[in-house]
Amino acid sequence: MKSPNILIYNEILCDEKENQLFFVSEYCSAGNLNLYIEQNNNNLTDLQIAQIFTGILKGLLTLRENDLIHADLKPENVLMSSSGNPLIADFGLAMIFIGKKKVPASSSSEPNFFMAMEQEVLQKVVPETDYYSAGMLLCKLCGCNDPVELFQMKSGVFPQISLKNHSELLRLAFSMMGTNPNQRESPKNILSVIE
Repeated sequence: MKSPNILIYNEILCDEKENQLFFVSEYCSAGNLNLYIEQNNNNLTDLQIAQIFTGILKGLLTLRENDLIHADLKPENVLMSSSGNPLIADFGLAMIFIGKKKVPASSSSEPNFFMAMEQEVLQKVVPETDYYSAGMLLCKLCGCNDPVELFQMKSGVFPQISLKNHSELLRLAFSMMGTNPNQRESPKNILSVIE
């Protein structure tokens, strides 16, 4: 699976004494998406957001072309190259999509706003589960950080766009985040609007 937006692991090392695996990949000097947003003072332009999100969507399309679901797409799992190119990483929960799969709910006590309801509550994962997470990533890129607002969005209650910056991008994000997975806009359709 080759894509400029998927982190490639160059080597896997095993420490048999400690029963641990170590993954060696390219160095992503800009850190993860959270750090990148912070380094830019949570003040990215529409163009910067669109470029980053385009890369994320292209990575998701590569996963779909290979019948994969990431199932844990969040800012910590999107690494940024020095040139600002996003790389989807950490495929610990990824699975081959053959029908509907069950996966364990997040074991963290912290709310995971990036996990779709069908995954968190029903422990069901479908390709559209990643679409929801991508929509939340776009919200994060647009500066949505209020936990109350994020919780409401997870429940399908979206803030009034006219009161927000990046209103067109947020419209696209919300179209990927419906509570019904079958009604979520696909990365391919969103890309056709952004590009």
